[in-house]
Amino acid sequence: MLALTDAQHARQVGAWEDELGERVEAMAANEGVASVEVADDLRGVTVRARPSLVDEPGGPVGDLYVAVAACGYLQLLDGQEDWGVTVSLIDDGTGVEVARATLPDEELAIGREAWEDAVGAPGA
Repeated sequence: MLALTDAQHARQVGAWEDELGERVEAMAANEGVASVEVADDLRGVTVRARPSLVDEPGGPVGDLYVAVAACGYLQLLDGQEDWGVTVSLIDDGTGVEVARATLPDEELAIGREAWEDAVGAPGA
């Protein structure tokens, strides 16, 4: 257990809110990303993007993982011991959900091959 004073808690919350805002802004500014939405309760992040999202190592995908971590920390700092963030990655051109996972319980794999499989799947 970690104990924080009120001032320390406020600084931590502010730092993680700033980090989340910066990462969402960075993702939204990327050519491969059409939009980024974070749920009000911080339990969901939806990204509408193009396949080029996965072509830039450490770029918007790295920002996505840090945004998820920020959502998790903010939930913990709010006293939610059962934190979780559902990430949904949607192909902007087709509207097909390319990947979905609830972290930390599930694994989120984002890659060009998986993207092409999802978008090219029958009924997609």
